[in-house]
Amino acid sequence: MKVLILTTLFPNQVESIKGIFIKEQLRWLKEYCEIKYIVSPSVWFPPIPYFKKWYMYSRVPKVEKWEDITIFHPKFLALPRIRWFDGFFYLFSVFWLIKRIKKDYDFDLLHVHFAYPDGFVGVLLGKIFKKPVVLSVRGGDINISFNKFLLRKMIMFTLKNANQIHTVSDDLRDKLCQLKMDQGKIKLIPNGVDATRFKLMDTEEVRNRLGLPKDRPILLFVGRLIAGKALPHLLLAVKDLMSMRKDVLLVIVGDGPEKGKLTKMVNRNHLEKNIKFVGQKGHEEIPLWLNACDLFCLFSLSEGRPNVIIEALACGKPVVATKVGGVQEIVKNEDYGLLVTPGDIKEMSAALNKGLSKDWNRLRLVEYTEQFSWSSAAKQIFDIYKRAVNCGDGERID
Repeated sequence: MKVLILTTLFPNQVESIKGIFIKEQLRWLKEYCEIKYIVSPSVWFPPIPYFKKWYMYSRVPKVEKWEDITIFHPKFLALPRIRWFDGFFYLFSVFWLIKRIKKDYDFDLLHVHFAYPDGFVGVLLGKIFKKPVVLSVRGGDINISFNKFLLRKMIMFTLKNANQIHTVSDDLRDKLCQLKMDQGKIKLIPNGVDATRFKLMDTEEVRNRLGLPKDRPILLFVGRLIAGKALPHLLLAVKDLMSMRKDVLLVIVGDGPEKGKLTKMVNRNHLEKNIKFVGQKGHEEIPLWLNACDLFCLFSLSEGRPNVIIEALACGKPVVATKVGGVQEIVKNEDYGLLVTPGDIKEMSAALNKGLSKDWNRLRLVEYTEQFSWSSAAKQIFDIYKRAVNCGDGERID
């Protein structure tokens, strides 16, 4: 079976950890089907360094290679605050490219990640090229975008016209069922974790390797620096925590459009000695940073089922996170972490203090994550592919 992937979330040389879970999923899916091309559009912006928030998009190359897969990054225009235009600019940017790809690689199925704009464009392309579409919904597409009238209409069109829908959490599946989607085409398949990479390591040894202090409690955030991650709340919680633990250190791994705003906030609140930005790191380095911390923190306003939480637990590190989306499906009780209310700074700082004071069973955290397998997830997604392709009267494809 030949599959074409369409997503804005695939990692690139500028944002190497963006959507890394998709890359990991495809690494295992390649054992079941042929994936020759990935179309991963990027926002168009002129190469003007002055606009730091948007400049990075101009540095995304047009074409990249990952193993034996060619990745295209066509550019599309995105107008701030008018997101319903994005889908049409996106369609215009990829249509001729995908038409050329089809001549060389007559794909059997289109797998699209994220309901809008990717999914909206994907179902339109599915109709144009007469190909089935599998849609993976991740969280923000339903939890955030769905609150806006025009986007809601476009997302509903997408959900109704996708042949199969893959969701990563019970929370998202329930929301789709509430929208009266055909339950028969919705399949829950949680993400996996690569236990050969994300595993228990000696904290002191890893801190030495990364140049981090051995004698300070370390909090860690890993991810894109975007508004939805609510990093200002984490910074304020750390500031409040300093009244109880003056030596606490928050390490922030990642980059993104909110970097400048966050740096100014750190300076304004005189937090330079307690908050350290280390920039974006390759995915192969993330297990080191996770093993170096005492607590992993994620205070997002909205999430699907964040894989980084499973990765932290696989490294034997407890989590303090907000009660949003599928987070509660992972952190089921206080053996694995602590959950807080989004935006409640006092509750957040109290939970951080409690987490740093608790004697956690690292081995138990690791054992808990053994249930999350990329191999199993890939096999189940391939089963979705077969259902999508074989639901018609045409020739069966295995």
